[in-house]
Amino acid sequence: MPRSEDFSSLGDAFDARLDDLITTTAAENAGEAQIQLAEAAQPDPGLDESGELVEMFAGIAAGYVRPVRQFLTRLRAGPTSGDWIEISLPAVSMVARSARTMGLQSMGATLGAFENLLKKASEKQARVIEGELRASILLAYQELVEAVPAAFACEDDDQKDGVILHLLLRQVPDVGTVSVDKIFGAGLTSVEMLERARPRDIALTTGIPLRLSERICQSLDEYRAESRARLSWTSPGQWAGVLNPVVTGIEEHHREFDRLEGADDRPEAAADRRKHRRGRQESALRVDMLLAEMGEVHLVDELQRLSFERRIARLRDFLGSLNGAQKPFDLAGLAAEDLRGVAGHG
Repeated sequence: MPRSEDFSSLGDAFDARLDDLITTTAAENAGEAQIQLAEAAQPDPGLDESGELVEMFAGIAAGYVRPVRQFLTRLRAGPTSGDWIEISLPAVSMVARSARTMGLQSMGATLGAFENLLKKASEKQARVIEGELRASILLAYQELVEAVPAAFACEDDDQKDGVILHLLLRQVPDVGTVSVDKIFGAGLTSVEMLERARPRDIALTTGIPLRLSERICQSLDEYRAESRARLSWTSPGQWAGVLNPVVTGIEEHHREFDRLEGADDRPEAAADRRKHRRGRQESALRVDMLLAEMGEVHLVDELQRLSFERRIARLRDFLGSLNGAQKPFDLAGLAAEDLRGVAGHG
């Protein structure tokens, strides 16, 4: 398929507006910035909606809807975590708006219907996308694939990068749902893309504060430095050595939280409960990150559907398989020396 730069007048306009977007200080948010791009790239009214204009739209949209393709690839395989709605919706909203601005009315309507479906799913706050909701999303997305396969056809590519980015952002202080939406909505959908950007670029293209962009870049740098050593790992035991203490952390925080739950109403007891709830969640995110890095993205989805009690049991089973054990791995029996000096202790 020809790329957008193959059409000189359209491509030149798009590239020029992209340069303006990165350098200008007037961009208020990612949505307005992307609409400006679409308006700049809009060709003469005489162009056929089914011809060059669709080709141009596909070239722009393909990069932005990458997390959506990842989401649908996993949804086709079975029930999937509801977190994927949060990841996908900003990109769908942006591309739908751009399609309408570029004059692609039928594509804009199809994307708008898919966007509304995801919004309704988001309002339900379902932990797992399954059953009738899953079937509806799959059916609606198929219409997008049939309309512009170059942009929406799912590929068997590596899914873990988008998962890692989402989990990484969730661990950055003060980065909430709104900030994550802006980042994914601006098309920054992989660790590599964010890593290449400077804090100022991220702030301008997403509309999030510069100080928060700096914090995100710092977290990315720390993750890259930490994960670089794991690139050469080939032994499951090496992954088990990093996972063991973090899973133990989940178990310890969960045990203390349960013990304190309903114990008394003293302020200090409430503070301790909050501390252990936060520690449990931080350790769980850390485990999910490591599992995603291993390529165990389906296990990450599975764990998010479970209570903490069942999650710990499932992780014990998984650690047992990594260690080649014939029975679930006994975290409580870990020797103290096995826990000391392990990189990445949560």
